[in-house]
Order: sequence, then structure tokens, then C-alpha cells
Amino acid sequence: NAEYRATIKNTIEFDKDILKRFVNFMNNPDEDTAVAQFGKGDHYFGVCSMMSTMPGLPMFGHGQIEGFTEKYGMEYRRAYKDEQPDNDFVRRHEHEIVPLLKRRYLFSGVEEFLLYDGREHLCILQRLRPRAGAGTVQQRLGTEPGYDTPLQSVHGQAPRRVQGHRDA
Repeated sequence: NAEYRATIKNTIEFDKDILKRFVNFMNNPDEDTAVAQFGKGDHYFGVCSMMSTMPGLPMFGHGQIEGFTEKYGMEYRRAYKDEQPDNDFVRRHEHEIVPLLKRRYLFSGVEEFLLYDGREHLCILQRLRPRAGAGTVQQRLGTEPGYDTPLQSVHGQAPRRVQGHRDA
């Protein structure tokens, strides 16, 4: 998280438009799957929401939406596990992530993109597009003790903790 935030900060300082060329992903074939790294609960969906609303292009790994745990890459000739899609996980993507992806035109640019630099394990992104109906989108990620609750905000108001937060 700290390295990622530093990369974003350095890019913004050099030339913010470069962010439009970023390809954002949660894992690549050389790493553990997104589910293995982030689980299937709120932490995963917080990171996935951030990936989907960052400037540039979000990229999902093979089997990521289905919740597959087996790594895939060019060196694999076939699947070794007989995995079935996790229907609840797929439905949560359809409910929480797909609506964001359908509105990528609001998020792919850098014009209204703001990054608030805070604690080491904290990342808040803000988009201001009230006429487009997007309001403010803020994501809070982290594992710092006492700071694992997502934040939400309403346009023009300070962020507040989301009531009823739970990890699946």
C-alpha cells in the first residue's frame, strides 16, 4: 500500500496525465490470486472498488470475479483444480463493482482526481462530479488497528465511518 501510494504521488507530482495510461490490477500471474491476497470480504471489495475508480484501466485477473484460487499464467498448460464459481462472490461483484465499471467515463480521467495523503495504511481518493451524479467517491484501505472500517462521504460533507460494516 505504501509503495503504491508513493508511485501515485510521484506520478501526480511529475505529470498527472500519466495516470490515464496506468493499468490497475490486484494481482498478476506471478503473484498469489486476488482472493488469496485480499480474501473475499470487505477488504477485497474495497481494493477492487479503488482499482475500478482509479484513473487508467482496471484489469481483472483470470477467474478473479469467480473467486478462483488457482494461479494462472503462460507456463500452465491446464487448470489443476476443478474450481466452480463462487456465486455469492460473483453476485457481490455484480452489485458493487459492475455499476462502477459501467460509469468508467467518470473515473478514467484525472481532471477531478484528488489523492489525500494520510497515514501509511490510508488512501482516500476523491472525485467531484456532482452534475454527473457521481458526487464524491472515497475509498479507505488499510489494516492499521482501529482503522479497518471503510469511510464514505456525501458531497460537501466530511468522511464518516460506514455504519453496519462487517467482513464476510
